[in-house]
Amino acid sequence: MSDSPQRPIRRSRRLALAIMATGLLVIATSASAYAASPDKPISSPPGSTAPSGDGATRINPDPNVTSLHRQSWDHVKVSANGKKLVVYFWMGVQDCYGLGRVDVSRNHGRLSIKLWTGIQPGAEHMICPEIAQLYKTVIHLDRSIITGGPG
Repeated sequence: MSDSPQRPIRRSRRLALAIMATGLLVIATSASAYAASPDKPISSPPGSTAPSGDGATRINPDPNVTSLHRQSWDHVKVSANGKKLVVYFWMGVQDCYGLGRVDVSRNHGRLSIKLWTGIQPGAEHMICPEIAQLYKTVIHLDRSIITGGPG
């Protein structure tokens, strides 16, 4: 009879371990439902290219991107004639996130660049890795931003 108090403890431990194992199995199964299949490789949306020599992936605005929010940019390179800007910014992976639009305005001789990023169509319920990648988008201006520059 001395081991009868031990049996309920052992049973509750076994039950607790079984519940934890079931929970881990459910989590693993849920996560694998969103994992990429070897038969269906992950690809980038049309209009994007692999990283260039500067380490950034070129991306174009996509009007289908949803849940837009302002995104700060990292730096801007200006062409010699001042009519082309390359805007660099950090964002998550393109399977989940995208550049929705770019707003460029001039006010009293100052140029304002606003980037809007959001969620790719169909990625609303995906599990997305929380990593940042460097991207760039190219803006062509109708007139130069360089004082005294051409046209």
